[in-house]
Amino acid sequence: MKNKLLIFDLDQTLFSPITYPDEKYSKNFARFYVDLKSDIKLGELLKHSTNYIFTNANQEHMNVCLKKMRIKTRFKDFIYNDLYKGSYKPQKDVYELAIKKFKLKPTDTVFFFEDLKENLKTAHGLGWKTVLLDHEKKVKKKPSYIDYIFDNIYDAITFVQKLK
Repeated sequence: MKNKLLIFDLDQTLFSPITYPDEKYSKNFARFYVDLKSDIKLGELLKHSTNYIFTNANQEHMNVCLKKMRIKTRFKDFIYNDLYKGSYKPQKDVYELAIKKFKLKPTDTVFFFEDLKENLKTAHGLGWKTVLLDHEKKVKKKPSYIDYIFDNIYDAITFVQKLK
């Protein structure tokens, strides 16, 4: 396989909505930061690949989450909404910004891990391999623009890293 690069959404992708449910933290988001735990297993998995963060969250939220999870050093570069100039995923210009910032080449094999189906559609159109994190196993019929579906980030990363 060509140069394999892994790009990750942050919220509800690198950590589970089952462990950190939105409804529990929406009224007290500061509590979320207190409860967010380090993830040694995830950090170990990420050691074996070239990784990037591509999130609609802002830089401050991203930094707090990655530091609390103790995985920030596992990522080569980051893109977050402070850089988007009013756009958000799934708008194509944001993906083009990611391509430029991450210096992606047409010869790279890019895997994009995301919890929202609509954000995978644009990625698929750009030739990226798409990985949906369906933590609660709600997807009954896999859309054609989704290459892989997993219910947890650990199995998803392990599978992609083993692909030749």
